Amino acid sequence: MQYIEADDLEPATKDTHAVKYHEAWQQLCNCDGVIVPGGFGTRGIEGKILAAEWARTAKKPYLGSRVHSFLILFVVLYLISGLYL
Repeated sequence: MQYIEADDLEPATKDTHAVKYHEAWQQLCNCDGVIVPGGFGTRGIEGKILAAEWARTAKKPYLGSRVHSFLILFVVLYLISGLYL
C-alpha cells in the first residue's frame, strides 16, 4: 500500500516541486487500485480528481472512503472530461 499526497499530483506541484510531482505520479502508476480517503476543505481536491480519472482510464479499481465524496468526484470527472450526463 502506498500513501500519496493528493496535492503532489496537481500540476501546480510540477512547477514548484517537480521531483515530488513525478515521484507521486510514478507511485500512482505502479498501483493496482486507488483508495481516496475523505478530506476537508479544498486542499488536494484536484489531485483526487486526477487520481480518479487515472483509475478510470487505466481501468483500475477506485474506492472513495465516503460514498458521497466518491460520487461527487466522479460527477466532476464526467463533467470535466466532456461526458455530460
